[in-house]
Amino acid sequence: MDKQIMKEVVFNHQNQWVVTTWEIPHNNVPANVMNVLKTSSYANYRIDDIDYEERADGSLIYIFEVEQGDREFDVTIDANNLKIISAIPKN
Repeated sequence: MDKQIMKEVVFNHQNQWVVTTWEIPHNNVPANVMNVLKTSSYANYRIDDIDYEERADGSLIYIFEVEQGDREFDVTIDANNLKIISAIPKN
């Protein structure tokens, strides 16, 4: 744990670090990343949770769980390239 934040750390079969993931509050998301979501087709969806990932390849990833009515998606944004790389329906 880091400052009382629960983090999930994943290693591969060679004991090499792959990714670290943790939940972050809305106000910790950089404005340029939030702008990617707010200018997308998910702009009017309510943000439920936000996970942050640091990956071994240097990728910095934000995963937004968003919902509107009975529609829910995990919207993944690449913070390095400032683009949505996936939007997976949850239901």
